[in-house]
Amino acid sequence: MEIHNVDTFYLATVNESKKVAEEMIKEKYNLKNDLVMIGWAVRINSIINQIQDEKLKEKAENDCEKIWNKWYEKVQKEQLINKNLGILDLVLEKLKKGNSKESGVN
Repeated sequence: MEIHNVDTFYLATVNESKKVAEEMIKEKYNLKNDLVMIGWAVRINSIINQIQDEKLKEKAENDCEKIWNKWYEKVQKEQLINKNLGILDLVLEKLKKGNSKESGVN
């Protein structure tokens, strides 16, 4: 009976934490949200590892993995837009030029 009560507490914590993560997914990507989600992933993993009932633990893991996958997709979509890819190309070009000058190659 004691383990069930502890698992119930951890599951309630997971459910509240999932709400926070789902709100972050709704917001526009920025560094603050990214850091919140990274912290969320670390913290949620720690909480889930405390759950004793394997079925409950697996369900919590699957639910949270789905949330993380949504976040990852969002980041990929919002960060790999043409503007950012263009900036990345400019940075890479400058790095190539800098390396060429250092090695004496033009």
